[in-house]
Amino acid sequence: MSLIVQKYGGSSVGNVSRIKRVAERIVARKRQGNRLVVVVSAMADTTDELIALSRKITSEPSERELDMLLATGEQVSVSLLAMAIHQKGEKAVSFTGPQVGIITDPFHTKARILDINTGRIQDALRRGNIVIVAGFQGKTQGDEITTLGRGGSDLTAVALAKALAAFARNTPALQIKLGFVQGQLIQPGEVRALADLPSRQVLLGQVVGGFQAPLASLVHSLEGILRALVSVLDQVRAKKETASS
Repeated sequence: MSLIVQKYGGSSVGNVSRIKRVAERIVARKRQGNRLVVVVSAMADTTDELIALSRKITSEPSERELDMLLATGEQVSVSLLAMAIHQKGEKAVSFTGPQVGIITDPFHTKARILDINTGRIQDALRRGNIVIVAGFQGKTQGDEITTLGRGGSDLTAVALAKALAAFARNTPALQIKLGFVQGQLIQPGEVRALADLPSRQVLLGQVVGGFQAPLASLVHSLEGILRALVSVLDQVRAKKETASS
C-alpha cells in the first residue's frame, strides 16, 4: 500500500471535463488500494484573472488583500474536484492550506513554508477519505492568509510529502510516493529518501535533483530555480493539452 501525494496544475483542472478526468485517475489509484493526498492549483488562468480584477480596483493593491483574493482560486478547484470524486462513489474531503496547518512566514505573496501540522490530514486518511488540499497557500502563526508565489502548489506538494513521511513510516506496510502533473510518480519518492531531509527545508533539493546536503543556505536560489522550471513546464503542458483538446 502506498500513500501517494499527487499534484495537479491549473491546466489539468482547467475546465469541468478535465476535472472529471482527474477525478477518474484519482479514483483509479484509490481502488488499487492506495491512500491519496492531492494538491491542486487554481483552474487555468484563474490567478491571472484575479490579479487583473484587482488592478481594476487599484494599481497598487495591498499584498495582504491580494493574498486574500488569490487564495480563493484554489478553493474553487479543490471543492469541484471533491464533488467529482463523490460522483464516482468515493469519499473525499477538500481543505484549504490553512485548514491543514500549513504555517508560513509573514511575507505576503511570496511566503515560505515553515511547518505543517498533518493531524487533520491523517484523521481524514484514516476515515478512508481522499484528501484534497489547496496548493499555493498557507497562514502565518497569527492566522493571516498567505500565498507562496509562482510554483507554490508544487512546493506545497513536496512539503506535504515530507511532513507525511513520519505518518507513513509509523503505519505498517505504508510507503509514500510523490507525483506531479498527471499522477506520474517521480523517483526517488520513497519514504526513506523523504525522511532523510530536515523537515523545515521543504525538500527543494529533492525536487531539483536529489540534492541531500543541508539546504538552509541554498533555499532562496533553489526556489528561484524551481519556480523557473515550473513556469517552463506549465507552458509546455498547456500547449500539449490545448493540442489534445
